[in-house]
Amino acid sequence: MATLTVRKLDDTVYSKLGERAKRNNRSLEAEVREILKESAADFDLDRWLAKASELRERTPPRTDGKTSLDLLKDDRSGW
Repeated sequence: MATLTVRKLDDTVYSKLGERAKRNNRSLEAEVREILKESAADFDLDRWLAKASELRERTPPRTDGKTSLDLLKDDRSGW
């Protein structure tokens, strides 16, 4: 089995994981293992790509000719 080390984990996240582990009667390590296992099992690239395609189709094209870079510059110029 592989070993994973997570550095610089926010204290709030760590605390919430501990609370979740307690609710599920597991150790923190077992809880994180379960979360990762479920997350990896649920990932389906084809489903993800189909959802991304659907969102692209539902998003109307920009009519002002601006790129995302233009929008970022406009947004940041107000600072």
